[in-house]
Amino acid sequence: MKPATLIILSFILLGACGQLKSRAPVRMKQVGQEQLDKRVVQMIKEHYHLTYGEGTRLEESAEAAAGEETRLEESAEAAAGERTRLEESAETAATELTYYHIPENDDEKEGRIVTITIPLTKGQELYGAVPILEGDLNRDRKSDLLVTVHTESGNSASQDMFLFLNENETYRLATVADHQEISGCRGTFWARKIKDNLIEGNSSCYAADDAMCCPSLHYKTKVAFENNTLKVLPKKRIR
Repeated sequence: MKPATLIILSFILLGACGQLKSRAPVRMKQVGQEQLDKRVVQMIKEHYHLTYGEGTRLEESAEAAAGEETRLEESAEAAAGERTRLEESAETAATELTYYHIPENDDEKEGRIVTITIPLTKGQELYGAVPILEGDLNRDRKSDLLVTVHTESGNSASQDMFLFLNENETYRLATVADHQEISGCRGTFWARKIKDNLIEGNSSCYAADDAMCCPSLHYKTKVAFENNTLKVLPKKRIR
């Protein structure tokens, strides 16, 4: 099975060191795998469709959690009129959306705009992050939801974090932030857990003379949800 490769528009080019190098989902030692709520998945899809859906063609595929890709292909007209290929399996680890530019002339080739990987299975590791995290972030003693979505466009990579607040057992999308906003530097943030009302993870940051492939500053990072935004707190350098 081909590795899942996806990422959104980012201005940091990733070279040979590949800080967000593509790799297939890795299972973590957790009991009771669960799938992400379909309504949450739909809200994430709608977010990207508003950005990329106009004048494009969308392909959607699903990656099996067990490492095998089972496909059920069908042609359909999506909401914006683009053709969509659906590849589904009984148990999926992630769904991949790829948007293509539709050529205006027959002699032109369509080009890939962006590939987006939405995690579906809880308890996995994907692109250095634990992409589905649950815990109280707004101090109301209810378990909120943080979903990290990996995107790729050309040689650029990014991770977008979607925070859903638990309001009467219904998730509401509160904010979306990309990894550069949350890293607190020119670099990348990988969310790993929610503890004590904070998101905890790792940041890799570029020093002034670093090559674009290889950030040399690495931190333990904590992020708080304040005033409806995600705010990075002072970082602790680890190397």
